[in-house]
Amino acid sequence: MAYDQMACRLCGTAIDPIVIRSVQTKVVQRYEDCYYKCPNSRCRAGYSNASMPAQRKLIYPDPELNVPEQVRDGLDQVLANALNIRNRANKRAKFAFETSEDAVTWTVFTGMRPTAFASLGRGLEAMLLWGVPDAAPGRSIRDILKEILRNDIGEKLVSLTEPDVLLVFEDRLVVIEVKYSSGNSGTNDTRAFGPYLAAGRGLYAVSDDQVRQSRLYELARNWVVGNLLADRLSLPFHFINLGLEPNCGASARAFATLVTASNRRSFAFQTWKEFLAQLGPLPPWLNDYARSQRLLC
Repeated sequence: MAYDQMACRLCGTAIDPIVIRSVQTKVVQRYEDCYYKCPNSRCRAGYSNASMPAQRKLIYPDPELNVPEQVRDGLDQVLANALNIRNRANKRAKFAFETSEDAVTWTVFTGMRPTAFASLGRGLEAMLLWGVPDAAPGRSIRDILKEILRNDIGEKLVSLTEPDVLLVFEDRLVVIEVKYSSGNSGTNDTRAFGPYLAAGRGLYAVSDDQVRQSRLYELARNWVVGNLLADRLSLPFHFINLGLEPNCGASARAFATLVTASNRRSFAFQTWKEFLAQLGPLPPWLNDYARSQRLLC
């Protein structure tokens, strides 16, 4: 396979590939793996190693460059303290991809004023992204979450579950499983469900085998974790699967048939367009970002 010169999509500079010919394409896991890196020192954009230029993904040299300037402060610290220790390096590397789900999550949830979340609950007390609190009051929530994951479920300290978004209100706990360009992750490893099904007795309306057969491991795991945390905080629990309809709608609706819902616990799928609409007017820069990422379609 041969690689030819390409033009940088950000600045137009010509990029000569580091590798001219390869028998097997190297899969890009991080910026350093890119065959194409812009020589313009003010740009340095990288691109994945697809043979067709149009299929190459833009990859930034630093995670902060993949989000608007308005939300770059604090990102480095959050990535360094994400709850899943084993995945921190990979999380940082993948955050720099233009397709990053985490970059969209960070931009939207840190870009909104706390009052914007009033439609989700009364009196926001803490927000945690990937288990990292945005302010001191959230530290105790992180400690309780870690205790539940370690003691109630039996997770390993280096690979704890980190809910994408955790919002603690005076009157409820909201956990959001965020999807951007991907669908809800599944697994054929039925053993992975075991600890969560054991810790979540009564949280499902169907048998353990039916939950396993759904393959919807991420949703199943976070449903249990969120409920356990809400019980510890003596709060009602609402779990939101946020994504694009074509990617997540069908699987989310299938998951809804598995859970035991009540006035104390609920699950809902929301598209990005629906979710952002209920938050009220977006700041102009964030509205532009949402449109550029096709969140309002």
